[in-house]
Amino acid sequence: MFSSFRVNPPLSSSSSAEARANSSTTNPGTSVQLHGSSHLAGSPTPGCLRRRRSHFSKDMKVTLVRICILHQNEYVRRGRSKFWRDIARVFEAETGVPIRKPGQTVERLIRERREQRYRSGIARADAQLNRALDVFMQRYDEVEQEEHELSAQKEELAEIKRRTKAIRNQMMHGQETTDDDDSWSASEPQSLARQKRSRLSRTDSIATTKRTSTDAVRALQSSGDTDYRDSTSFERITALEVRVHEVDKKVTDLSKKVVDTLSSMQDDLKKLLEK
Repeated sequence: MFSSFRVNPPLSSSSSAEARANSSTTNPGTSVQLHGSSHLAGSPTPGCLRRRRSHFSKDMKVTLVRICILHQNEYVRRGRSKFWRDIARVFEAETGVPIRKPGQTVERLIRERREQRYRSGIARADAQLNRALDVFMQRYDEVEQEEHELSAQKEELAEIKRRTKAIRNQMMHGQETTDDDDSWSASEPQSLARQKRSRLSRTDSIATTKRTSTDAVRALQSSGDTDYRDSTSFERITALEVRVHEVDKKVTDLSKKVVDTLSSMQDDLKKLLEK
């Protein structure tokens, strides 16, 4: 580990032999002189410990944050742990210095920057590290917010589908949907009607849903079945079906917005690096 430290000038051949003979009878715990200080053989020097503690300089912090900005689109597309492993490899390839936990380092720098903003009351970017952190924090927060919105839209879509299925089962079978029904329906093959609807566009799907519901109401009303003469339940299904398509469109548009935002982030970064 400490091969880079030289212990005095090299000995001559005769002196080396004598030194090896003496060292064979020396206790392993005997003190030796290294850079003029006495310490046990094999233990790190105080100077080495100081250098190891201050090894991660400010320039390296700037480089780490800059690499995060360059690859932050992969943070959205990939998992958190894989992203930080990739950042560690890129950082070591660029600087020659290995880093074990880049995620914790960046999170600590962001936390310190946020605290600095809170204490000062203004967002001063008077240092290169602060400027890089401000760029990364802004883009990172935007992407995280869009991810939260996309997740909320998906949850809303799933809830609407569940409510639609519950109303349909209650109307057609006189029973409400249970968890067992949901698990069974998730494993059953896709119906022909659903396969046909999936091949249509959203506009055609909405029109088809409205037309199918209207025809079903008329057919049940003409059959004389008094239990289904009221079209309120069918109107509710139609409204929920339309809502499903609307939310689905919002999810698709939001996904496209995330991609567009990441592209603009790359353009802004290139302009920043060119300055």
